[in-house]
Order: sequence, then C-alpha cells, then structure tokens
Amino acid sequence: EGALLFSCNGRGSRLFPGPNHDVGLIRDVFGPIPVAGFFAMGEIGPVGGQNFIHGFTASVVLFEEKTDAGA
Repeated sequence: EGALLFSCNGRGSRLFPGPNHDVGLIRDVFGPIPVAGFFAMGEIGPVGGQNFIHGFTASVVLFEEKTDAGA
C-alpha cells in the first residue's frame, strides 16, 4: 500500500493553517501509508470529459495490495 501525491507548490502553509496538509489528509483517511511525490506548477485533470490544467490542486494515486476474493 502507498500513495503518490502531486501537489501544486502554491498549496501548503500559504493556503492552509499549517504544513503537510495534503499528506495529513491522506493519512487521516488511509492510515500511516508511505507517501511520495513532488510539487508541481499545474496539475492535469478531467472536467466534464475534457482535460484541463488546474492550479492550486493536488492529484493522488493510491496503491493497494490485491487480495484473493476467495481467501
């Protein structure tokens, strides 16, 4: 299990009350999983079926171990 976090460099303590806001949210929801990533200046994501460049956003990819349904 783990996550990749791609966060706008405009986020963080300038936008939220303290540092590490995005990582904190991920760990609040998924527990103490490893998180890696980098800061960006524009994140690509879909809106209404089209891709756009967004600002002040964060994109997250989550990985989890596949388990057998019959086990």
